[in-house]
Amino acid sequence: MSDHRDRILRSLDGLVRPAFANALGDELAALAATLPPTVAVAGPRIGVVADTHCVASDGADLPSSVIDAFRDCDAIVHCGDLTSTAVLDRLAVVAPVLAVRSSGDPPADQRRLFDGRLLVRWASSLIGVIADLPHGVDPADVFGIEVDLVCSGTTHVPSVVRSGTTILVNPGSPTIPLSGAGPTVAVIDLGQSSQPTVHMIHLTHPEPGGTHDHHRIDR
Repeated sequence: MSDHRDRILRSLDGLVRPAFANALGDELAALAATLPPTVAVAGPRIGVVADTHCVASDGADLPSSVIDAFRDCDAIVHCGDLTSTAVLDRLAVVAPVLAVRSSGDPPADQRRLFDGRLLVRWASSLIGVIADLPHGVDPADVFGIEVDLVCSGTTHVPSVVRSGTTILVNPGSPTIPLSGAGPTVAVIDLGQSSQPTVHMIHLTHPEPGGTHDHHRIDR
C-alpha cells in the first residue's frame, strides 16, 4: 500500500507542482501589475513637501527655509502641485527626490516624477504617496497593499492623523498656506523606534533665508 501511494505521489509531483507554480506565478504577476511603482530609498529620514506651485525656471521661488529643513534627509518626497520640475532640481541638491504629479503638473518621466500613486520603501517600512487621498477611503484600497504611512497634499493644510494602523501625513504648503499654521513641510523619521515619527516643521519666514521651528508629533 505504501509503495502504491509513493508511486502516486511521485506522479503528482511531476504533474501538479509545475502547473501550480505556473499558475501561482501568473497570479503574482497579475497582482504586481496592479501595484504602484515601488522605489527604495537609502535611509530612514524622509522630507515631505507638497503644493509648492513654483514657476521660476531655476526653482528660486522655493523658499530656502525648505532647503534648510531638509538638510539631513536621506530622500525627499513631493506630493504634487509642483507646477515646474525646476523645484525638483532645486530639492535634489539636498537629497534624491521622488514626486507624484497633479493634473496641472508636467508629464511624468517615471524616474523621479510619477503618475498617480507611488510606493516608497525603507527597510520594512512602506510609504504610499499620492497627490490627493480621497477622504474616508482605506489606504490599502488606494495602494493595493497595506502601508505604514500615506503622504498626500492638495489641501495646503498640514495634518497628521491615523486611519486604522496607517499614519496619514499632509505637509501643508511652504508657499501658499491655507491655515493658521503658516508655511509648513514635514520630515518622517523611520529609524528611531518601532513607530515612525513625524516632525511637522513650521517655516516662520516663507521668504528665502527664513528660519523654522520644529514641532515633533509622535504617532
